[in-house]
Amino acid sequence: MRSQADRAGKEFDIAYLARGAVDSPANVVKTTQMIKKALKKQMNGEGFCLVEVLSPCPTNWNKAPADALKFMKEQQEQFFKLGEFVDKEAKYTFLPEGAEYIVSEYDPNSPITCEKNQKFVADIKDADVIINSYVYFGKELIDAMDHCKCISFQSTGYNAADLEYAASKGVAVISILDYCTQETAENAIASMMALQRNTINYNRDIQEKRIWDWTAHPGMQRVEGQTISIIGFGRIGQHVGRIAGKGLGMRVLAYDPYLPPHIAEEQGAVLGYNTFHRFVPPYLLSIALTLSRIISSEGTFANSP
Repeated sequence: MRSQADRAGKEFDIAYLARGAVDSPANVVKTTQMIKKALKKQMNGEGFCLVEVLSPCPTNWNKAPADALKFMKEQQEQFFKLGEFVDKEAKYTFLPEGAEYIVSEYDPNSPITCEKNQKFVADIKDADVIINSYVYFGKELIDAMDHCKCISFQSTGYNAADLEYAASKGVAVISILDYCTQETAENAIASMMALQRNTINYNRDIQEKRIWDWTAHPGMQRVEGQTISIIGFGRIGQHVGRIAGKGLGMRVLAYDPYLPPHIAEEQGAVLGYNTFHRFVPPYLLSIALTLSRIISSEGTFANSP
């Protein structure tokens, strides 16, 4: 298994490949650590990561829960071996030749004085550039750096730093232009469809009440032909609109005071009024409402990228 995994890792650029199980508290802890490691490697762009998790069948194979867990241990895990099969170190090929880098972690749920966060503070002291994943850089952390020139965020917003204080210290703050546009839009559509088709209620009936009754949640209407209101028609909002309009046949109503009307028209959307208070309450017109807005410097809602 190990040699096959090694070959797969090299051929398909797999950064992490593991299999865990949830048949005991110890294995639950190990599997949790595997998933955290895989997510971290994936977020760092180290390559493809996959964690397979062995779990009991929802019906427990017609066995008592304890017997199902015993079956996993004595049967499944003998064939489907547990462990980490590929665990490649990160290759920071995007860095200039000769550049020095440190990968450091900060725990926002712990005080800055804790051991882990003090190590982070020590690590960033001499940094020229910070490439950051969701750590808020306020006055304390900015002051901890002696000559940092730039903080770059792996997000589209700027709310993870004290911008005014960073500017006063000569530290530029930048974000990436585009991030998770498709994923965020797809999640909004998936959530809407789950509500429209009563998926959550039917799933609860099956999982908790152990019943299947298609008449239990009446009143559903087809999505096609209905209206979706999108407040904030930037990249994410427009992608939601494309899926809803062209994919599901919905009428798309958009509100965005900063958007040129021709962009909404190109997307097949009807643009709302230019002031929030004059905008017709979306719930009077639509079956679904999505928000993709941030607060602008004017104190009002501004379009997110």
